[in-house]
Amino acid sequence: MLWARQAVDLMYSFKNIEIFAKIAPFLMNKIADRHNRFAMVSNFPKSQRTLLTKVAQKMGRAYNFNYWNPNGHYELNLANEVERDVAATLFIMNKEMGKRIAAGERADRSQMGNKSCFRNEKFNTKLFIMQNDWQIPHSGVFEFDYMQLMDVPPTTDILPDD
Repeated sequence: MLWARQAVDLMYSFKNIEIFAKIAPFLMNKIADRHNRFAMVSNFPKSQRTLLTKVAQKMGRAYNFNYWNPNGHYELNLANEVERDVAATLFIMNKEMGKRIAAGERADRSQMGNKSCFRNEKFNTKLFIMQNDWQIPHSGVFEFDYMQLMDVPPTTDILPDD
């Protein structure tokens, strides 16, 4: 993960527009402060904004992925390297959540009792149940809902005005 400002600095370090075009989709997907991603893009010259429009098209549905709140419906084209990266990221997050459930730190709220955040999984329109040993293919369409219940921050006492 990196901050939007770091991503801008890194993207501008590439003087070759072809390299910029190749690295931009990966950097855009790794930005932690995603709300700043759009402000970042608006500061680019017109030629780079045009290029980033193409980047967004290349990234497909991965363009809107939010690491801090990954919940939602996904339909990922696994032949698209960036979309496949989103699937792999969610797969890792799911494994970590499964470990927390197995350790008794979280309740199992999975749809099938398999300690999974994935629901309604389909691969190439065929239903299946996600297992931790499933290998993400390099092609095909992986459709699912992802629901990861977030940790609730501890309550804080409100200090009285003095």
